Amino acid sequence: MNALGRALLGILPALVLCACGFTGNLRMDPGFASFRTPSTMRDAERAFALSLGPVPIRLATMISRPILKEDPWIPDTMKSIRAVRVYMYEIDGDKETVRMHIETTKGELETDGWEPIVAVREDGGHVSALVMPRELDSIRGLVVMYQDDEELVLVNIIGNIKPATFSTLMTEFDIEIPIIEIAAT
Repeated sequence: MNALGRALLGILPALVLCACGFTGNLRMDPGFASFRTPSTMRDAERAFALSLGPVPIRLATMISRPILKEDPWIPDTMKSIRAVRVYMYEIDGDKETVRMHIETTKGELETDGWEPIVAVREDGGHVSALVMPRELDSIRGLVVMYQDDEELVLVNIIGNIKPATFSTLMTEFDIEIPIIEIAAT
């Protein structure tokens, strides 16, 4: 292989890792959550956005498998994920307006078939989690929305996710949550 070929081979992983544009068009995927983002609102300003699609996730799965030999569930879980979207906003205006915006978004997601699984209000913060069911043993997407007085975080995981994955993850982090079951509709 010539020097140019070696150079291209050397920078290819960096290009793939940095290429959030390799997300593909997942807007039509049932696990894609349409957030009515508050970026157009004067009460919140986007501070961070990350969108990883199939290419960077597959690369991370391949890289993590030999590193995480003692925790094979992590790369196995990553194999079932097609995309991850994370948005963080700083609330610099009326937090109640932002909260109402998120409640409206949650209602629209429910109208689109998303099912709420967790809603927690504690110490001025509010967390909601919703899933898009696929079958009895998997979900197509997961949405987590968190807001406190200073920030709003929106997360959407798209894939074929097994509810048992949640139990494994929560056990790893020593968090107690109720068993998640998806009923047939």
